[in-house]
Amino acid sequence: MLVDAVNIQDVAQELSSTPVHIAARLAEIPRFADRYIQSLHALVTILDSKPVNTLHMNPWSRFGGLSTQYYYQGRFELEPDEALIIETEIPDSVRYWGVGNFGRKGMDDMIRAQRLVDALKGDVDWSKIVDESFLADDLKSKK
Repeated sequence: MLVDAVNIQDVAQELSSTPVHIAARLAEIPRFADRYIQSLHALVTILDSKPVNTLHMNPWSRFGGLSTQYYYQGRFELEPDEALIIETEIPDSVRYWGVGNFGRKGMDDMIRAQRLVDALKGDVDWSKIVDESFLADDLKSKK
């Protein structure tokens, strides 16, 4: 409960900011958007220069990440009846590694965004799309 109280106090402080503080924060929005667009453009340029249907290691330091931070990305062209399955061993020498669980809230947020721009109609049944059989029991959705 202490954590919740701290968060509420932080929010209350933000809400009581002065007009000068609010103006300074609003002035940062275009700079953030510009940095974000530049990073996204660089990423798309990299992906466009690589063969389709392959994964590529992407050092994230060029986008503001750590020099030891890497992501794998790719551009895939799949037919409606095809699925992309990626299998890998967990490396022994990494400082962190995703545990393999699915962030349902983030996935649900993406669906809401698709509905807002009329790119998706109807509901999404994640149980028909996401195969959790390979996850440890504590990472599976509660039913």
